[in-house]
Amino acid sequence: MKRSVLFFTLLIGIFSFMLITSCQGSSSSSTSTPLASFGSYPSSVLGVVINPAGKVLYVEPGSAAEQAGIIRDDLLQKVNNLPVNSARQQVRTAIQTARPGQALIVMLQRNGNEFVLNIKPAPPASRSDIATATPVPPPDDYL
Repeated sequence: MKRSVLFFTLLIGIFSFMLITSCQGSSSSSTSTPLASFGSYPSSVLGVVINPAGKVLYVEPGSAAEQAGIIRDDLLQKVNNLPVNSARQQVRTAIQTARPGQALIVMLQRNGNEFVLNIKPAPPASRSDIATATPVPPPDDYL
């Protein structure tokens, strides 16, 4: 019984190793597409907390939003021409799936004036004190 369990475990290990090495070998081909790029996780963000109306409640220090000049009380209106209020999930997806270095067009309002910014989303800065970059209670949102 012990030998059959050991043999079965060894067989699974060899099969797993062969599967992993064959996947690595095929990923270098120019025609294959990797299933996931672990360098892109966690997903890219702007680094702001907004309320349901799109008002910026918090700008994460060092974030792409802070570097672009977004400040507290700005009103986010559109991201890549998607309205923040009515298409929140599409906005989140556009931010998270932006390629590294790809700028998004962000329209915002500040003190009655409209601004258009080009912002390159980036993964949130790691923080050792909490598991996520910025925990946000509903109905507010972290983008």
